[in-house]
Amino acid sequence: MVEKSARLITDSIISEGLIAENLKDWYVYSFTRILEMAINVGTILLLSVVFHNTVPTILFLLFFNTLRQRTGGFHCNEFWQCYIVTNMLYVLISFSEKIIVMHGVILCIATAISAAVIFVIGTVNHPNISFDMVELRKSKALARSILSIELLVLFFMGAIRIDRVYIYYMSVSIVLCAVLILLAKVFRQEVKEDENKKNS
Repeated sequence: MVEKSARLITDSIISEGLIAENLKDWYVYSFTRILEMAINVGTILLLSVVFHNTVPTILFLLFFNTLRQRTGGFHCNEFWQCYIVTNMLYVLISFSEKIIVMHGVILCIATAISAAVIFVIGTVNHPNISFDMVELRKSKALARSILSIELLVLFFMGAIRIDRVYIYYMSVSIVLCAVLILLAKVFRQEVKEDENKKNS
């Protein structure tokens, strides 16, 4: 359904002469990603209104999506799977909020371990993206830079004693990115460096 809509949008733009026919596949992929993200984010924001945690959720989405774009990680095969898993995870995160906030040490340890994982690995080169060696190095460097900024924001907010709920949602976004990196490696959703060398 989402890909069909992306194809209709792309065909419409091509018919208007705004893009070349040979770029169709790239635009279909890009519009599909944009629509999928809009649906996921829109649903999560609606749920955040129901759960009365809209501002923390916006911080979570900002931290998670910014970092996830560079770290990569596990992807479901179909959008509907991604949609269900994403929203189930968000509901779980929301319901776990009060328990985890009361145990700040656990959250700090989980965030520190997750940050270490991201600093070491940087980016998982997913087959759908298949970075070359230069692109992969740049992506890893950007992932580490983004993570450093996010950690500085967390330290600053902790220092000014902002409500722990905000820190919880921002920290969980980092933990989730690290978990997705590890899942991608476990399920072998990764282009190895030696494979890149063979294809170059």
